[in-house]
This record gives sequence, structure tokens and C-alpha cells, in this order.
Amino acid sequence: MKKLVLLSMVILLSAGWQYSFSDVLSEQQQQELLENVLYMRGEGPMPASFDSTVPPRCGTELALNFLNNRDNFTGKYAAMAEMLEDRPSLPFSYVSPAGYFRIHYATSGSDAVYLPLVDDDSDGIPDYVNKVADIADSVWEFEVNHLGFPAPPPDTGGGDTLKDIYIIGLGSQFYGMTWYEDQITLQSYTSFIEIDNDFNFWPYNESDEMESRLDAARVTIAHEFFHTIHYAMDATEYENHGGYDFLPWWEMSAVWMEEMMYDDINDYYYYLPYYYDYPWLGLQHAIYTNTVHQYSAAIFPLYLSEKFVTSLIKDIWEGCALQPGPQFLQAIDAALVDYTITSDTLNIIPDYDIHKAFSEFSVWNLFTGTRASQAPAGYRFTEA
Repeated sequence: MKKLVLLSMVILLSAGWQYSFSDVLSEQQQQELLENVLYMRGEGPMPASFDSTVPPRCGTELALNFLNNRDNFTGKYAAMAEMLEDRPSLPFSYVSPAGYFRIHYATSGSDAVYLPLVDDDSDGIPDYVNKVADIADSVWEFEVNHLGFPAPPPDTGGGDTLKDIYIIGLGSQFYGMTWYEDQITLQSYTSFIEIDNDFNFWPYNESDEMESRLDAARVTIAHEFFHTIHYAMDATEYENHGGYDFLPWWEMSAVWMEEMMYDDINDYYYYLPYYYDYPWLGLQHAIYTNTVHQYSAAIFPLYLSEKFVTSLIKDIWEGCALQPGPQFLQAIDAALVDYTITSDTLNIIPDYDIHKAFSEFSVWNLFTGTRASQAPAGYRFTEA
């Protein structure tokens, strides 16, 4: 099994940004980071730091905190961390029809894919794996070839240069996660994806139909593949609060991407109460291991793309990539200031910046639910 080649993202000297707990981790911090990874990968119990009433979804942020502190582990914890850096070891793999992905999987044990014996086309590959590969190809086509985001850089960690997806038994109610590996430029890294093997949790386990589990796979791959693009465009676009690294713009834009590609699944509806029930919390609010507010804040990029244009989100990410460090709010402001929307009648929306947009966004939020029918024209979400 190939060891991950990890180049430090702890300190970006040229930019002066600090990206770690500290130069030296306490024993408690080291243990916490390791427990989080073990839990995410289904190899340990839920750590005490998790809120059992708020099920986790994406493990990318926890993986980031672990990797960003890799060089700070000591003694027995360093040895354990080195083992956890390894990619999953699975017995089988399948190249997606379009040749974008290599899907790694198992048919028995704790990592067995959903309905591993179902192979209706008799090609020797479980139908679930065939369908996951088809979904992954569709996601690449949509995010890269349709929306115009850059393709993530190739790597060789999975045996070739294809983008790797590992289907494994993740911890309770984790959909998936993305791990960075090799540094390409100051702000760009290779990465690989892990997704759950059967999504055996609500609402996807209310039916035994494969399509129900595949709906979870659809939003997960759309979400996690966008994280591989984030690592390609600007791996430094995250914030540090209280010694922990947070990904507010990554997560809200990745949930936005789920909705862009799979409008009929609406997995993000689950998150919305965590935004609307706490209107005093800002877009950047997060508590380590309980970061669901970042997912619920997807309602803001949804507003931006509905009010203006879908490509605005790409413009914002390109603005983030102009220099290292967390600056998504400034990038949003710059994208809005530069933006003019032209319709068939050449109407222009002038003088928008983040302040005006957020004020209007607040009005859109007012006219949701039972108040949606009372919204003035142009001041509500399509799905309000």
C-alpha cells in the first residue's frame, strides 16, 4: 500500500498564514485528532467531542485538521497517525466508462458495497459499483465540462492517474470525505475520495431499493468531487478559529453543487433548520465536530446563483485562488462588484456588493415557508 506523500500545509511562509493547532500538540489534541479519523472510517466509537443529536455528513474538514497537524504528532501518536494516512486497501477496482475514475470496492466484509451479489448485466461487477461509476462520470461532466471548473490534477496513488473513489464502511452517517495528498503548487494539491458503502441511514434506508442508496451516492459524489476541485483551485481557502481549521465556503458551495446537479434529491433540506433557526449566526460560524451550520449556509450561494447567474460561484472560487489564505467574503464582494447581468432585453443590475447582496438575501430568507406567497416579485427562492 502506497504511503501518502504529505507536504506540510502547516505554515505558508510566503503568505504568513498559520494553519495548525500549534507547533506542539497536547496529548489530548493528538488523541482527539486520531479518534476523529478512526470514527470517520468506521474503526472507532463516536468521540465525546461529537454532538450525537447532529449527525455528521462530510468528513473532509476533520481529515483536513488531521493532515494539517500530521507533523505535530509525537511518540506513539505519530506511529498511529502514519498508519491512518494510508489509503484504504480494497481487493477490487473498476474504471468508469468515461475513463475519469477508478472505483475501489469490496464484495465482502465491513466494506462490502450495497447488494454485492446483484449483477444483472453479468459483467462480473456489482451493479452498485457500475452505477456509482456512471454517477461519478456524470458529476465530472457536469462540474468540469459543463460548469467549467478545472479538472483536479491526476495522481498515481491508486495505481494510475485516474481520480480515485474508495467505497468503504464509514462511521455512523458519514456520507463521504476527501483527503489531500501531494502538493502541486502553493495552493494546489492532489486528492482522493472516500464514500460510504451502503448509506444505511435515514432517509436513504427507508427503502431497500438500490436507487434510494444511489441518491445518497449522487449527492455525495457531487459534493466530494467538488472538494477535489477546491483542493486544485485553492487548498488554503479555510479559516482557523480556536486552533481548529474550518471550511465554510468549501462546504456551503459543495452543498450548493449537490443542488445544482441533483435538484430533485434535496438532501440539503435536512440542513436548513440549522440556518433558519439560528438567524444571528454568521456564514462563517462553526463549532469543531459540529459544523452543520456551514452546510445549511448553502442557502447563500443558492441565492447568489438564483439572483445573478450560476457562473458567479466559479468567479468567486477564481477570486479565492488569486492569493493564499481565507478570503471568500472578499472574493464574493469582488465578483459582485464586477458583475453585470444582461438579459435578452439588456437589463443591468448595478451597484451590487456583498453588503447589498446579504441585505437582500435576508429579505429572501424572510419570505420562505408559509410567508413565501407574500414575497414581492424577485424576492424569494424558487423552492421557498
